[in-house]
Amino acid sequence: MLRAHSALFVRLHRLLDLILTAASFIAAYFVKKYMPIHLGGLTTTPNYYEILFLIIIIWHLTFLTCGLYESYRKRTLSRIRVEMIKAVFIGISVLMIGLYLLKITDVSRLLLVLFCLFDIVLLGISKSIIYRVLTAYRRRGFNYRNILVVGSKQRAKDIIDLIRANSYSGLRVIGCLDVDEKTIGHEVAKGVKVVGLLKDLRELLLKQVVDEIIFAMPLSKIQEPSSIC
Repeated sequence: MLRAHSALFVRLHRLLDLILTAASFIAAYFVKKYMPIHLGGLTTTPNYYEILFLIIIIWHLTFLTCGLYESYRKRTLSRIRVEMIKAVFIGISVLMIGLYLLKITDVSRLLLVLFCLFDIVLLGISKSIIYRVLTAYRRRGFNYRNILVVGSKQRAKDIIDLIRANSYSGLRVIGCLDVDEKTIGHEVAKGVKVVGLLKDLRELLLKQVVDEIIFAMPLSKIQEPSSIC
C-alpha cells in the first residue's frame, strides 16, 4: 500500500511541475506582451503554443533524467533546490538547441528569461512546501521505512544515532542482528536491541516488514555471507 501511495505521489508531483511550468510560460507571455512599449509587445510569429508544447515535453524528460522525483528522504531542501535550478537551466539549453534545429526564429529572449525566473520561483515554492509537509508527516511516524542494522558495536550505535538525528528522512531502526548469541537482548542504542542472529534473517523477514538492511560490521566477521538469505 505504501509503495502504491508513493507511485501515485510521484505521478502527481510530476503533473504539478508541468502545470507550474506551463503557468510560468503563460505568465511570462502576458508580462512580456503588456510591458512598456520599448520592452513589451510580441510578434505574431513564432507560434508560442508550439513552443509551450516543446517546453512541456523537454521539461518532463529533463526532470526525469535529472532525478528530481527520487525520494526526498536522503536529500536536504537546499540540495533539492539546486538540482531543480540545474534541471531548469538544462531544459532551457535543450529548448534553445531545439528551436535552432527546428529553425524557429524571432523567439523573444526576454520572454524566455522571464519564463525561467517564474519557473524557478514557482517550482522552488512548491518543492519547499512538499518537503516540509513530508518532513512533518514522517516526524509523526507516518511514511517511514524500517531499517535493520547488522552489528551491535560502536559502529552500529553511530549509525543508529545518525538516523535518529536526521528524523526528516523517515527511517526507523527496528533492531539489530549479530553473529554472537551472547549479544541477543543487548541494547545497542536507547530503545534498540539485538533482536536475533544474522543466520535468522530469512525467518525475520518473513515475520516483519524490513525495507533496508545496513551492515555495521566487517564482512570478514560474517561466515559465508552468501548463505544469509
